Amino acid sequence: MIRSLIILLMMGATSAVLKYKLNNGRDMPGIALGSYLGFDEQGIVHSSNKQLRDVILRAIELGYRHFDSASLYETEPEIGEAIRMKIEEGEIRREDAFVTTKLWVTQHRREQVPVALKSSLKNMGLDYVDLYLMHWPIAVNEDYTYVDVDYMDTWKGMEDALNQGLTKAIGVSNFNRTQLMRLLDEGSVRPAVLQIENHPQITEQELVNFAQKEGITVMGYSPLGSLVPRYGMQLPGPKMDDPILVEIARKYGKTVPQVVLRWLVDRKLVPVTKTVKVQRLKENIDIFDFSLTAEEIGKINKFDEHKRFTIPSFWQDYPNYPFEKIENPVQNPFVAIKMAKVTPYPSMSYSTRNKFEFARFSGEDENHINKKLPKELLLRILSYLDVVSLCRCAQVSKLWNILALDGSNWQRIDLFDFQRDVEGSVIENISHRCGGFLRQLSLRGCESIADGSMKTLAQSCPNIEDLNLNKCKKVTDHTCQALGRRCSKLQRINLDSCPSVTDISLKALSDGCPLLTHVNVSWCQSISENGVEALARSCPKLKSFICRGCKNVNDRAVSCLATFCVDLEVLNVQGCDNLTDDSISKLGGAMRRLCLSGCTRLTDTSLCALAAKCPDLVTLELAQCAQLTDAGFQALARSCRMLERMDLEECVLITDTTLVHLAMGCPRLEKLTLSHCELITDYGIKQLSMSPCAAEHLTVLGLDNCPLVTDGALEHLISCHNLQLIELYDCQMVTRNAIRKLRNHLPNIKVHAYFAPVTPPVAGGGARPRYCRCCNII
Repeated sequence: MIRSLIILLMMGATSAVLKYKLNNGRDMPGIALGSYLGFDEQGIVHSSNKQLRDVILRAIELGYRHFDSASLYETEPEIGEAIRMKIEEGEIRREDAFVTTKLWVTQHRREQVPVALKSSLKNMGLDYVDLYLMHWPIAVNEDYTYVDVDYMDTWKGMEDALNQGLTKAIGVSNFNRTQLMRLLDEGSVRPAVLQIENHPQITEQELVNFAQKEGITVMGYSPLGSLVPRYGMQLPGPKMDDPILVEIARKYGKTVPQVVLRWLVDRKLVPVTKTVKVQRLKENIDIFDFSLTAEEIGKINKFDEHKRFTIPSFWQDYPNYPFEKIENPVQNPFVAIKMAKVTPYPSMSYSTRNKFEFARFSGEDENHINKKLPKELLLRILSYLDVVSLCRCAQVSKLWNILALDGSNWQRIDLFDFQRDVEGSVIENISHRCGGFLRQLSLRGCESIADGSMKTLAQSCPNIEDLNLNKCKKVTDHTCQALGRRCSKLQRINLDSCPSVTDISLKALSDGCPLLTHVNVSWCQSISENGVEALARSCPKLKSFICRGCKNVNDRAVSCLATFCVDLEVLNVQGCDNLTDDSISKLGGAMRRLCLSGCTRLTDTSLCALAAKCPDLVTLELAQCAQLTDAGFQALARSCRMLERMDLEECVLITDTTLVHLAMGCPRLEKLTLSHCELITDYGIKQLSMSPCAAEHLTVLGLDNCPLVTDGALEHLISCHNLQLIELYDCQMVTRNAIRKLRNHLPNIKVHAYFAPVTPPVAGGGARPRYCRCCNII
């Protein structure tokens, strides 16, 4: 008891640590203590005589609650031991500590991720971590040679770890903006945190602004930059005696490092500090009793010269390398270091303590291609492409100057950015250059691409697995016939908005591509049940079939998919208004994401069948299914407890009873759209706001054109701490004052509202007039 009182008195000398609300609703302490101890000639430096454990114990006494580690650092056991000791002593609870660790690059396959985290948890002796980060977007084998594992596959593994309860939040480290955007677009779970190098010499303000705008909290490692020596060397940049920093420090009675750490905090970043000295521990956390002015922040920003101190340039020829390339990258040290039993990670930093390590950073090594070929011969090889095509290839893959020898590493190419400018000759050149090595090609929006170049691609690239032809409007059945004859390994094909594609294409693909798992033929309006049946019978591994706007798809087509494709997880039949309950009732238990929007003939029979056969549904879209009632949703809510996203727009017969059932039966609900559900009232919103999903998960709620919703509904939603967006177009009984009050309690929420003139009385019969969604964010 006396010891606890002493600790409280010691903490009283330090102002309360700021906390950030993550996008999953959990709190993160505003400063972290890093645990990477560096390296020497023998590899990773390990804590001796429990030194790190004792530092963590003292840090907890000083008020630290956030501890940053990684499987690579080999510091997890002592962090876990210190936390467990303080819990046993009754000085903290497990929920008081925020533990971050990271996935290393050798464990990026989806199935490896949960296993890796379980290993980290075993090391720490904890049941879960608070945050699990993907350390780098790059994957390598155990021997540190490159392996073609997409970081989106790794992210699915991160999501698996989250769903298994091994971590409370997931995020990424060392990702650039493009990679982060892809995570947001393609991932099922938004990253909660981005950890990047951040100090006065590299502010990364554009990336920081983007992440924060998307609700992603940013952590900054190496926050002191050149202020302190790194691996025994002084690096160029501002030092402790810099007059600008000294002047600011004197003004507040602080040290220069405290000013720089506060500079990160005032930019809403979480600094990851690192020290084993007690005095520095005290100084680093004592930064929450003052704030810098905008002028002072601007002065420190002027040190920015986009200078990194962590540069793994030996990875820069890998497709997912996140940083700018340097002119003379160092050789890949991993294999040599592994043989020498020296940890490779330190080579990402500027220098080391010995000449051998320093030589690897000197940048004197030539590019591999220059070692193999004289410049004259290299230019002759590159001259095979015309200038325009060569520039396009340079933009498609920044590795072109190395890979242009034979294209053997061009396994993934995305030409989307060039759209109509990409002509057939570019595809033919890529086909000849890459040959059998090409696995993935995206030509989304390349409207000039026609059958001739695609036939060349099919002939030259028989190992293609993923092909995106979205909006390639000149592509016809001849392309799919060529693919069917040549590309037997094809697994994914996107023919969205290719209007000339017919059943002939699906029959050709079904004959020659039995491994197909994902097919998208949206808005190919000539597709009918004949093509879908052929595909279903010949491609039993099909997991995703999307045919939005295919009016000729009927019950027979969906019944064939349900019968022959037992692993079907995704089905989108939006606008296929010939479908009835008969086919939907046959869908099997593998279904996860189902879109039935615009299938106006469906009734509660479909919902009851889904409840009985598809208990693992995650997404269900039912917009414009106007015959559905409360009874159907009652059955659905009783069985489908995994539901996260529902679109019930224009399900005009449902009432507050549906919301009561969803509140009780769907604890994971994140996004719910109730637009034009005109019988919904404040009572239903109240029931929803008191449900488990509202407290933990609900982020988006659409209430457009719900005329009975009033200010009272917004009062109830104040308790939904994770709510990020609410749509209130033409909710005429909601006032601006209620919206302001909601924002006062939920400052990060976006409210979309349109205050239309009062709807005049309807002169005759007919439905209530509806207003368009004029986007006016108030």
